[in-house]
Amino acid sequence: TAEEGQSLGLAIQLVPAICDHLGNRSADVAQSARAALRCLAEKGNRQVTARAIVRGVSQAVPGRRVPLLRRPIPEVRRAAVDVLGDALQTLSFASAGMQVGASDCVSVQESLEVGLREATRVLSDRSSFVRQAAASALGGFARNVPFPPDTRKQIVRMALDVLQAPKTPCSSWPEEAFEVLRSNATPGDQSVIEVAEFALRQLEAPCGVRRLAARTIGSLATPGDVEASKCLLAVIYDADADVREEVFRALESVCLGSAAEVEVIAEAAADTAASVQVRCRALQCLSRMAPSGSSVAMKCAIDTLSSNIALLRAEALGVVVRIAEPGDIAAKALVAARLGDNDQEVCRRAMDACETIAEHGDLDVVDALVEHIVGESCLRQVAVRTLQRGCRRG
Repeated sequence: TAEEGQSLGLAIQLVPAICDHLGNRSADVAQSARAALRCLAEKGNRQVTARAIVRGVSQAVPGRRVPLLRRPIPEVRRAAVDVLGDALQTLSFASAGMQVGASDCVSVQESLEVGLREATRVLSDRSSFVRQAAASALGGFARNVPFPPDTRKQIVRMALDVLQAPKTPCSSWPEEAFEVLRSNATPGDQSVIEVAEFALRQLEAPCGVRRLAARTIGSLATPGDVEASKCLLAVIYDADADVREEVFRALESVCLGSAAEVEVIAEAAADTAASVQVRCRALQCLSRMAPSGSSVAMKCAIDTLSSNIALLRAEALGVVVRIAEPGDIAAKALVAARLGDNDQEVCRRAMDACETIAEHGDLDVVDALVEHIVGESCLRQVAVRTLQRGCRRG
């Protein structure tokens, strides 16, 4: 309409001039420019202002050879990405609410496409905090309201293009791209999961990339996904602690406790050549994903209870409590016996374990505790205190 044309004309004149102040060296001036853009959107036509913002940050204004998103100063690019994120939110929901074929629909969708493409390109920026701003603008880090489904599909396609660009080695992949994929892809999206699996297997890739690749697999892979499980199990010995932690978390989300999965995790927990950190984390994983009554997991835990490393004994108690079946008296006796452990943390974990078992109505552990009380064992005082904590009146 004529009114909309006037609004667009005014926005095209004002917005680029305001956007140019985002490059001011003074943080206060740049912040004021962003506030002015928001105020202009609230008082005018939001869609028109958002379209003008996309144009203002992606194209050079008269008298400037370089647009804001390509300026050499990282703070300027960051400020431009921030306002672009605001515009993308407005345009995405406007596009989702429009009827296909409407007069404004094409213009809004074109502006949205340009804005998404520019924000995705910034995921490869040389500055980490500019890349993080771009990931936030594209829905990463749970900063904004999730985009509509169609927009999320566009973002996923563009983010995959960044990672799969020709002649782009995985050593230069931006980890923020995986955060964008994880936040926007739908669960079970094999195109994203396969890229994440490939990245996780590349030992030359940056640790941050591999860490977020593992997190992406854990978020998107369907529980029981055999290929995802195999990929994760292959890197449980990773040298980087952060990557390893994300791998184990992903395993706990993806694995359903099959015999093959339990066997691999149990082998890691029992591997004396592995670091204590790896073995402890493997025991924690066993306690969360192995099925009740698993003989492999139980044998691993019982063997570990005799380890000379207190941290391993403490984690093994958790496996016994979680895996042992109600009628397994021997397992309950092993837990009660750890009340006399020479390590205070193991004793505390044993008391907690006995209390948990008793609260679930399993009286076998009470029999085991009473056995220590009436015998000559030095465990008597600890056993009595545990009975007082775990047994209710009557």
